[in-house]
Amino acid sequence: MTGGVKNLPDPLNPAKDDRSIQTRCAMPGLLHSVRIPLLVLLYQVLVVVANVGFKRSAESTTAMAFLAWQVLGNLAGFLSVLTYTALLRWLPVHVAVASRWGWASPASRCSPPG
Repeated sequence: MTGGVKNLPDPLNPAKDDRSIQTRCAMPGLLHSVRIPLLVLLYQVLVVVANVGFKRSAESTTAMAFLAWQVLGNLAGFLSVLTYTALLRWLPVHVAVASRWGWASPASRCSPPG
């Protein structure tokens, strides 16, 4: 193909790709070893903030308080979706979905006191 974009990998012949997997996927330093746990923690915090925002908006007595809690809940929810999308970049889908449901299940199995 003449006049095309150069230096793109050939999907039909990966052996022609001169870049190794290690150089394309490497993330040096400490960030490489902690990125998934940090994303998991960030995702959990954002989901909790979104749920608290929506709960508080339902309990609001004024329109401004309702709107403020809705904005907080929606912003945190949007950021949690972006965080989960980043997790999917480094985790297989079946692991990410199973682990997401698994993180919520211990809390749902707790019996109420008394």
